[in-house]
Amino acid sequence: SFEHPRTGGLEPLGATLELTPDGPRAVVAELSVEGLGQTSRVQLTAPTGPSELLFAMPGVDALIERSWRVDGEVQDLPLSLLTAVGLATSASGMASLQLRASGPYARLLGDARLTLTQATVDGRPPIDGRIEARSEDELTSLEARLTSNGAPMLDAQASLPHSAGAILAGRFTSRTPLEAELELHPTPIAQLMQLTSSGDPVVNAASAWAAPPGTLALKNPMFPSTGVGARARGSRAVQGSVKASVRIQGTAGDPRAQASVVLTDLGQRGTSLGKGRGTWSYDKARHAAALVLDAPGGGVLRAEGSATLDLSLPAFRRGINAGDARMATTLFAERFKLDFLSRLVPGVRELGGQLDGRLRAEGRMAAPKVSGNLAWTGGHLALEGFGEYRDGRLTIRGNQDSVLIEDFHLAASGGRITAAGKLDRGEGLYQLHLDAALKDFPVVYDDQLFAVATAETVTVEGRVSPEALELSRVQVPSATFELPEVKRKYRQELERPEDVVLGRDGVPISRLWRRRLLSSRRAAAEAEAAEDGEGPSRIQEREDGFRFGLTLEAPRNLWVKGSDLNLELGLSDRFRVEYANAQSLVTGEVRVLRGRLAVLSRNFDVQRESLVRFTGPPTDPFVSAAATWNNENEQVQV
Repeated sequence: SFEHPRTGGLEPLGATLELTPDGPRAVVAELSVEGLGQTSRVQLTAPTGPSELLFAMPGVDALIERSWRVDGEVQDLPLSLLTAVGLATSASGMASLQLRASGPYARLLGDARLTLTQATVDGRPPIDGRIEARSEDELTSLEARLTSNGAPMLDAQASLPHSAGAILAGRFTSRTPLEAELELHPTPIAQLMQLTSSGDPVVNAASAWAAPPGTLALKNPMFPSTGVGARARGSRAVQGSVKASVRIQGTAGDPRAQASVVLTDLGQRGTSLGKGRGTWSYDKARHAAALVLDAPGGGVLRAEGSATLDLSLPAFRRGINAGDARMATTLFAERFKLDFLSRLVPGVRELGGQLDGRLRAEGRMAAPKVSGNLAWTGGHLALEGFGEYRDGRLTIRGNQDSVLIEDFHLAASGGRITAAGKLDRGEGLYQLHLDAALKDFPVVYDDQLFAVATAETVTVEGRVSPEALELSRVQVPSATFELPEVKRKYRQELERPEDVVLGRDGVPISRLWRRRLLSSRRAAAEAEAAEDGEGPSRIQEREDGFRFGLTLEAPRNLWVKGSDLNLELGLSDRFRVEYANAQSLVTGEVRVLRGRLAVLSRNFDVQRESLVRFTGPPTDPFVSAAATWNNENEQVQV
């Protein structure tokens, strides 16, 4: 028996472990824990006798073939323990678990039940629920039921005609029958958005944080979190509810599936009220989908499509390339007002305007042929952190070989941006050519005015594919950036001092610090493995998700003007910006060609060799700058 002290907010635990021989070829181990809920107990019957355990321990393969038995129970476990061990920023509610399993690994039988009572993690709405799993000789079944505020929210069930051990061992074939159903009862969209919001990356229980030497760690439980809860509050303006169902039948080699979704009372801020419905079906490698949205004013948007993409078990084993799938889709819009869809798109605070037209896309999914036309008029767009724009319009016309962007226009604060161009269809991608112009157009970041930009001509060339947007040539012959008279407000949470880390129960509150901690631990583990000859000395990053690349051509005539400066800048050859894996990289130099800077009412001439060099993250440049002021009366140079 043992007891450990209070650690990271965790209550002291008392535990008792008993080992009892059960004949010559079995040992019963029973662990009881005090301090984790009302009851915390697990009993394990291991298929190895005392003599084997002490003198001739069997190998892993031999142990897997033997019959085990596990019987465990945890009652009323407080979920607040998740915050104590660093798995969540905040959590509350109760969880109970009952587990019973027996048999060898390949023929594992048993059942498990998980019960949740008012469970909430990182600001999500509280949920009650029950999840049950059962494994028999020829059947494994799963049932789940979730409720919110006493009303049913989700029901799901699935079954396979194999034991759990056979499923874990991968012993199912194309003839294995499939049966699964899921029903989402009418649920407010705002609540669903909160529940499905991804949490912040946090360090796990095995990597409890300790402040490095010389660092002051301030533990303030009242410090507000900027995680899921804060983001979810922004979705409260969303109005409407969603109801959905999914059913899967057939066999693993020939599955069939149907899904439907119904949207009602769509809108925001009490305005009325759009609705929608959608369906999807799959059979014999063929997909069929349809969506209808009805706007409050009588407008309609309809989309219908089909595709050929095999989702059977043999196809998954061969590997699926969705870009090569053949598809055909038709989009029709008539007097379709977009206002009621505001905030349904992440990052879009306001959306307005009217859609009209018809588009058809067919061919390979990676680069389909587009025909028809679509127009967005009277547009209004507000992006979270990036400003608000009006008088939007966009006209698109397509044919078999290209997509023409005939007219694009956005206005804001007396300025505007216009563009026109085309996308030429190629092998698996589109070649992009775009001509744009900016006139007194505000550049907004973090909801603050960064500059007012003017550029008579901007030429953009590149490639567009489902995996990446590569702008290989962005030519800017001349541009002017006028800085605002009002200085930007630098908020504390964007740049905290490096030697002050705020934490809660031993875990840094800041997502940046948590990422740094996780990266440093991974780097240390990789370095240690490299020293031992067990692995590479450098972490190999996977390139997942969408990639963006931009190469700028602007060697001169980039003017930055303000009340106290007037500079001409130029970029080095192949000045490049890249974004992938949630990381931004900048490569190249920003050079000062000429200009003046006012300091203490003195006009300093900035020297031509002044520059800012980027070789990685944009927040860590190398700066070399010099400026001089000549006092001709006193013959003094500063």
